[in-house]
Parts: sequence; structure tokens; C-alpha cells
Amino acid sequence: MRGPEITSGPRIFGKKAGPLRSKVVLVVILLLALGSGPVEHPSARHSTEPARPAPLLPVLPAAQEVWRKAAFTVPQEINGVGDVRPATMVDRDVVLMVHDGDPDDRRTALLTYNHRTGRHRLIGKAPERESAGEILAVTTDTTRIAWISGDDLGAREVWAAPWRDGHMKRLASRLDGPKFVEGLRLDAAGLVWWGDGEIHRMPPEGGAITRVEVGDSLRTSSWPWIQNEDRSLTNMSTGQTRRIGRLDGSFARCGPAWCVSEASRRTGELTQVVVQRLDGTGRQLVPAEHLQTSLYRERFGFFGPPFIRGQGKSGLVSTAWAIGTRGTAVAIYDRCAGRVALLDPPDAPAPYTVYVRYNPGIIRLAIDGTGLLMYWNAKGSRHQVLDLTGVDNAACS
Repeated sequence: MRGPEITSGPRIFGKKAGPLRSKVVLVVILLLALGSGPVEHPSARHSTEPARPAPLLPVLPAAQEVWRKAAFTVPQEINGVGDVRPATMVDRDVVLMVHDGDPDDRRTALLTYNHRTGRHRLIGKAPERESAGEILAVTTDTTRIAWISGDDLGAREVWAAPWRDGHMKRLASRLDGPKFVEGLRLDAAGLVWWGDGEIHRMPPEGGAITRVEVGDSLRTSSWPWIQNEDRSLTNMSTGQTRRIGRLDGSFARCGPAWCVSEASRRTGELTQVVVQRLDGTGRQLVPAEHLQTSLYRERFGFFGPPFIRGQGKSGLVSTAWAIGTRGTAVAIYDRCAGRVALLDPPDAPAPYTVYVRYNPGIIRLAIDGTGLLMYWNAKGSRHQVLDLTGVDNAACS
């Protein structure tokens, strides 16, 4: 005799599943499809559309080869003076050099050096038992030299000396900033210097110093022009204002005629800088990394070497830009010639260092405020110098 039939519900994969089997199988298929993303159409596997080629890093020529006449060397030490460094160009062949003093003789010294003849002339030294400190910024005219000295805390004193006898005179002391002096100029009204969102003025022979607070939103682009964010430029000498038009890119930095901004920041693309006129016309794309500086003398751009976003920066890319330096590598763009060249000093140590200021492989800026005179260590205890201040600007508009 048969016992009672025992059932445990329908068998999903058995013959007796009936309609339920079809429903469950459909659910499983839908879940698999949703979990694995879009289902590729068979015809898509045979698409003839070419894949977008990956960008290539451009091969840039050496800056010393592009501007051969602008490259020369000067000594790092001169007998009877001590350690020296370039400060500003006096003429095509002569550079003003400064000595900041040493433990045996703390007095500041000024001298000129002719890089063609190798001869130097001592202009003057600070008075006995006087120290002008480290020279942070210098400027000249036809009759005298003026400079600001200080220390790691910022500007401290203003000095001047005539070319004819080099007699140094302190014009002001105990300056209240700025911590970083961006530039110094001599004009008809006297001395003017700026930095940290401030502009300072003083009469030619010293006296009361007036300070103008321009704020962090105002940036000195090309003195006497001040950029007010992305809206306008103001001439601090005449009061003239120029409006900034609709520009491509972001983080625009403008001079009185030309602007520099950053192009697309999409991963997988080559870094590019947009150079365009103040009204947005004349657009040019430069393979480089925007470092938020405007063109110098409306012609030269100093950028980071280009790289492909998302692939990491190669060893070529400088990561050590700091106050008074251009890091360990720089892409130099000449707007008039339409050329980009690489300034990458040989034997530069790793760019990561706490002591960037004292890193021997750093490309340093001279203290003339032009941004066009740079130097770095060379063999034989010499400074390699690149001077773009004398590049002919006649054919450039």
C-alpha cells in the first residue's frame, strides 16, 4: 500500500515547474543584465570608428639653443669681494652683481661685471660696521642704484648709491613689510615697491612712506598695472582703467594687453595654456602648465613643462617653484616668435626639498623684478645666466 505522497513545492528546474519556471528565469536574466552593465549590440563589436589617439608630450628645444646670445656665465666669487650673484643688467654685456656680506665682513657690496671681458669694477661698500642685510630687490636709473634689504621676515631697509662714487646711504629703516617684495621701481615721484597686496611709495631722497592697501583680490601683473580679479586692470600711476573681455580658460592673469589662462583640466589631455588679448582675441594654445603668472613685458611666458593629466608628472616637471625662483625646470614661451623652449639646468637635485631657497639646482630669479633674468649653478664655480631683457622687441606687437 502506497504511503502519502510528500511534496516540497514546485521544482524550479524540473519538468513540473510550469509557468513559474519561465518567470524566475526571466528575473535571473534581468538581474544579470543589470549587474553587468549595458548589453553590447553585436554590431558594435565590429565598429570601424577609430579610437582617439593618446596625446603625446612635445619635444621642446633647449632655451640656451633658442636664445644663444642671451646665455652666458659669471663667477660665483670674486677676489677681494666674496660670493656674488647677478642682480640686474646694466647694458648688453655688463651685469650688476651684489655681495650680501659674510661672517668676516658683513658689509653689502655692489659691483659690475663684464661677461665678455671678464673684468669687474667695485662700485661701493656699505659703511664700516653697517650691514644692509640681504638685498631683496634692486632698481637703477641713469644716476643711481636703489635697493631694499631685509631678512626672512621681509623688507627692513631702503638704500641708495650713486653710480659715480658708490657712496651708500640708508633712506629708510624698520619698514613695515611687505614680507615678499615683488618689485621695486624708480620714477619721477621717487621710489615705489609692492608685494603682499600693498603698494609703498617714498620720495626720491627718503622721507615719509605712504602705503596703499590694494587687497588680495588685486594682483600686480605688469607695473604699474593692477589686475582686479577677472574684471579690469587699473594703472596705479595714471588711474586709467581697462576692461577684461570674455576669456577662454580659467585663472586668468593679465597685463595691459595680453592675458594668460589655463585650458581644459580633463584627465588624459595634454596641459595647455591659453594666451589671448585682453578682449579675448588672438587666441593661442601653448603646451605647458599654467602657474598663474602673466606675460612678462607682454611677450614672454614662464610656465611649468607640459604633462598629460592623470599620468603623473614626469621627472621633467618642476615641483619646487618658490619665492624668488622658477623651480628646477621651466617652459619659456615667446609670444612674438611663437616658440616654446625648455630651461632645465643639468645635474639638478630632486625638486622636493624643505630648503628650496638654498637648493643648488634651483633656477633663481635676479632681483631686478623683470622676471627675465635667471641664473643657476654651472661648472667651475660659475653662475649660468639667461638674460631675456635684451631680446629685440621691435618686431613684436
